[in-house]
Amino acid sequence: MGVVLSVRDVSVYYKSYTRTVLALDRVSLDVEEGKVVGVVGESGCGKSTFGSAIMRILPHSAEVKGNIFFRGKDLLSEDPEGMRRIRGAHISMIFQDPMTSLNPVMKVKDHFIETIHTHKGKIAEEESMSMIKEVMDAVGISLSRLNDYPFQFSGGMRQRMMIALSLVLHPELVIADEPTTSLDVIIQAQILNLLRDLQKKFGMTLVLITHDLGVVAEMAHYIAVFYAGHVVEFAPVKELYKDPLHPYTKLLMKAIPNIDIDDRQISFIPGYPPDLSSPPPGCRFHDRCPYATDKCRKETPPEFRVNGRKVKCWLYEGERVNE
Repeated sequence: MGVVLSVRDVSVYYKSYTRTVLALDRVSLDVEEGKVVGVVGESGCGKSTFGSAIMRILPHSAEVKGNIFFRGKDLLSEDPEGMRRIRGAHISMIFQDPMTSLNPVMKVKDHFIETIHTHKGKIAEEESMSMIKEVMDAVGISLSRLNDYPFQFSGGMRQRMMIALSLVLHPELVIADEPTTSLDVIIQAQILNLLRDLQKKFGMTLVLITHDLGVVAEMAHYIAVFYAGHVVEFAPVKELYKDPLHPYTKLLMKAIPNIDIDDRQISFIPGYPPDLSSPPPGCRFHDRCPYATDKCRKETPPEFRVNGRKVKCWLYEGERVNE
């Protein structure tokens, strides 16, 4: 299996009349075919911007630099029509809140028909219904609900429908942007189990964006830890949970509640993420890091390779720098 998605030195700037926010700063990341990559980090670290940059659905105020290769084709060089053909058919996205992503005055069936006809043209109704039935069955929604409107579904059912809509054209890559955020705990578990089953059934590549480290522990093959617009660590999930390298990752792990530990006091990371309209010099994490040195405060660390893993921290100076 090869690399489906290759992100190279991507930076995203949000510009206004008063300031410019550097939401992503020279991010590089590879996603292998058929794998699940978890993207984790605090709110505001650039996770959703990363997913939206891949889909090319950032607001007009955003400026993107770098390269995003999908099957060897640079998405940032595609014209709007070329990107329209890719989006939905080859790369799709599951958003946080399905109610804001679905048209409230369109029936469920019309959402599917519009998606299919946009990419496949006016195909026969029998073929369209066959495609719809496959994904509706997969997510456990009866075809009898096709003439209902989104507001007639519960939150969990709407999210299932959103998943079915994103899979109806069998895309090679699916980006799930915190797909369980607005759901209760029981429904969250159902949706995550569903995504896991569908990923195996359809053999799709999945980028799972979340702030919940418990979620990626169960689903992901690799984890990319984002902090203040940087990927500070990238590693196989088992290795990262067993031995996190970056100080930020270590502190995130300690902040996870664990009822099996006698000392049940919850740890936390002191301080706040930096203001990305004026990022601090050196490592973005230095003012919250217990291991910070003068060098950390002055020089931005490159990406080092440690036993095949990637980490952006001066603690690992002397290891091979990623080329």
